[in-house]
Amino acid sequence: MVQHGISFPDLKDQDIICDLDGTLIKGDIGESTFLQLHLKDYINGDPTHKLVIPPGINGNDPGLEIVTRYLDYCKTKQFELAYRYTSQEIAKYQPQEISQVVSQFLNSSTGQREIQLEFNSSTHNNGFKTSYGVTVRQRLMEIINLFQSQGARLWIVSASPQYVVDACGAAFNFPSENVFGAVPETESKDNGRFPWKSGKEKILRESGVLNPLVVLGNGLEDLEMLKLARYPIVMEDGHPELVAHAREQDWHVYNSQLEVSINGKKF
Repeated sequence: MVQHGISFPDLKDQDIICDLDGTLIKGDIGESTFLQLHLKDYINGDPTHKLVIPPGINGNDPGLEIVTRYLDYCKTKQFELAYRYTSQEIAKYQPQEISQVVSQFLNSSTGQREIQLEFNSSTHNNGFKTSYGVTVRQRLMEIINLFQSQGARLWIVSASPQYVVDACGAAFNFPSENVFGAVPETESKDNGRFPWKSGKEKILRESGVLNPLVVLGNGLEDLEMLKLARYPIVMEDGHPELVAHAREQDWHVYNSQLEVSINGKKF
């Protein structure tokens, strides 16, 4: 596919839908916030490439036990359970504390770092490699801000915990009522929300967004949502299967050189 740019029509009252992790930002801010909240006594905001928790500590530190359970889900590829679990545990913190951690990540000049977590105990040896920290896609955010200035409606739909997504939405100047993250279920089971795969499309339809102009995503879990758009846009460094699908379908693939024009005017 030869891609020269995207020419958009009038954007007034058009819906622009954004995934968060891997799309508006590089990295996973939900996971990074979860790790920082529960490992702050060990990470201290500046982890080395390898973080080893000594034997015998786990049972005396509830935060370590919580992270250990999360790592077990990830290592067995139970990612839906892992994301639901982070939402449940992060919801136990005060929104202000969560917002402070999110702001630190968004404003950090360090960006992403790969770390190796090893929790050594009599029952676990959780060697797990992950990315810690995030990098905001500044060029993409400039385009998103341009869309908003032209009268478009902005939305975030993400499987990251709601309080984390709220903090990102506020930092990016998205309308608070258009920001959707994961909300854990209560005992009544009637007020939970998990924007994952078809759950993303469901949230949009329930919000009255049936034909968005643009959807941006990076993972296979965004596929159903991307199919709704007149202009589906996939991150070039997204999941390889999704990127391949995008090229087969002649969708646009985003990189920092992608040209954008609105009503014939280039930006």
